[in-house]
Order: sequence, then C-alpha cells, then structure tokens
Amino acid sequence: MVIINVMALRRPVISTYVAGIPELVRPSEHGWLVPAGDVEALAEAMRACLDTTVDILTHIGAVARDRVLARHDVDTEAKKLGKLLGSELLQLESPGEVAMLSELRERVKRLPVIGPRLYRLYLTMFYGEGEVIDIRGGPLAGMRWIRFMRTYHDAYVKGSYEPAVQAALAKYLHPGAVFYDIGANAGFFSLLGASLVGASGKVVSFEPHPETARQLKQQIDINELHQVDVVVTAVSNRIGTAEFSDDTSSVMAALTDVRPDRQGRFKIRVKLTTIDEELHKRPAPDVIKIDVEGAELDVLQGARGLLHDKKPMLLVEIHSPEIAREYDRLMEDFSYESWSLSGAKISVAESGERFVLSRPASAGSTATSNS
Repeated sequence: MVIINVMALRRPVISTYVAGIPELVRPSEHGWLVPAGDVEALAEAMRACLDTTVDILTHIGAVARDRVLARHDVDTEAKKLGKLLGSELLQLESPGEVAMLSELRERVKRLPVIGPRLYRLYLTMFYGEGEVIDIRGGPLAGMRWIRFMRTYHDAYVKGSYEPAVQAALAKYLHPGAVFYDIGANAGFFSLLGASLVGASGKVVSFEPHPETARQLKQQIDINELHQVDVVVTAVSNRIGTAEFSDDTSSVMAALTDVRPDRQGRFKIRVKLTTIDEELHKRPAPDVIKIDVEGAELDVLQGARGLLHDKKPMLLVEIHSPEIAREYDRLMEDFSYESWSLSGAKISVAESGERFVLSRPASAGSTATSNS
C-alpha cells in the first residue's frame, strides 16, 4: 500500500524483490529494485537515484503514477468487488451464510479509501440505493421516499407502517403544533408529523447515528418540509457522549450501555442531550414520540422539567416488562395516566401493550377525546 501511494504521488521507488512488488515496480521504468538484505545493492540504488537528473526522475514518477492508475483504480476495483459480493449474495441460502456476508459487508465498508466507494456501488447495484419512490397509501400517500438499505422498510413505501401509531398522531397533532420525534430513524413519523402540523408547526427529529440522520435529512429535503429540524444526538438523562451500535441496518440500533445485547462488533460514539436542555433552544412539544430501544426511561428522566411544567402528550414504545413497571411508577409521579392506542385506560405493566399513550390525568377521562 505504501509503494502504491508513493507511485501515485509521482515518486520513483527504491524497494526489494519480495512478495508482489516486482509485479508492480519495473526496474528502470518506475525506480530501482534490489535483493532483500543486500546492503551494497541498496546503497548502489540510492547512489543511482541521487545521480539521476530531475527531468528523468520526473519522467519515472509520471510513468509510475500511470501504472498505478491503470492497475489499481479505486472505481474499477470497487466494481469488481461489488460484482463478486453481489454474485455471492444471490447464492446464499443458510442463515450462517447470510450472517457471513453481512460481516464481510461491514468489514469492506470500513476499508480505507476504497471501502466507502465499494459499499455505495454495491448498494446501488443490488439494492437500488438512492431510488426515489412515491409512497402509495396512508396519510403520506403521494409523498416521496428515497430507498436506503440502512433504513428501508416496505411498509414505509406502502404507507402502512405502524397504522395504530399513525392514527394516534393524526388524532393529537394539529396545524401549528410542535412534535418531537425521539428515535426518528428513517423519518417516517417525522414526515407524518410534518404533514399534520403544517408549515405553521414544528417537528424536531432526534437521531443519533450520523449516517441514519443524513438519510433522514434527505427524506425531509426531497419533500421540502422546512418545518423539520434534524438533531444528530441521542436523547437521554444526561449531557455528554455514549457508545452506540453501528451495523449495516438501523433497525434495533441502540445505546450499548442501555442494551448490552446490541453491542455487536462495530460501535461509534454519539452525543447525548436531554429534553430539558433542548428546551433552551427549541419550542416545547405538544406531542412526543419515543422509540429508543430500551432507553425510554432515561429520556423521560431527562424531561422532568417539561413533564412537570408543560405536560405534553407522550406516545412511547415500551421494550420490556421491567421498563413497563418503572414506566407506570414514573407516570404516577407526574400525575399522568396511560392508555392503549385503542383508547382503553391501562396499567402499562399489566397490559403488555407495546405502544402506549400517556397524558396528564386532568386532561380527561379517556384518551379518545382530542387534546
């Protein structure tokens, strides 16, 4: 790799006859080659280089660069590897083989220089990465969606993703409202929130993974939703940084201190903020959707001021029975009541509901009334 880089910089090479170096470096054309361990031959090659005129050295360097570009062009080699990976993908059958390919993709993606280009080419060739599709049904019908393998779900394009959650947001969001989408992921609910609050409202989408957030921003931009802010930060009970899982798919990505089972092989560090801290910069929300893979209690602990003073509607995905029990206690502390998405008042722990609505007890006797 060092020799390739040197030749690409138009520099003559002095090296040894080992491994595959003679296949790349031709003596007199691209520099000098000497036998390994031969000190006198190395000294002679160095003297020859010093005695060579600048014009000749410049010519040797130019020829060396041309050879590297012809034999080691990044885009050309990426296409070769992309075809190889794609042909292997089409033949995979067992879960073990699929997992092995996934591991290979992750490693290739992280290769210096060539990795990101190869990975983008692979996604374009075999997954239609970047294709723009019209959402076919539901409240978002007619809006546009960009296909990204990292965040793709067929139900997004069909408009049928989590219909009960869509219905709840449609009930409680109105033009001019402020909506916080915590754990925004691909941005489906951010788009829905933006369509419901309109140009006079505001959506704040929190997504900690930089690649997922970049793709989310593209979904927002292609639909020209200027009322949406994307914040590349995880929401928690403290300000700082934390470890976050970093795999090919954004599904199930999580803070690893909250979900040790999501450690995986690859991790990144992400920023942490709290809702109460964000209120210094942004309008208070009327409705908050929380889907953070087990960190929901931390999010609420970091929103104590908001829950005490403003008392927004909460739409929360609960990720375990243990969290459900703590959630019930926390809601009681804030004088909130919880409801199923079908409108029944519940104990979250006893109901086993995955998504729940919580609102101040004084807001009314049923969650079916409009806020």
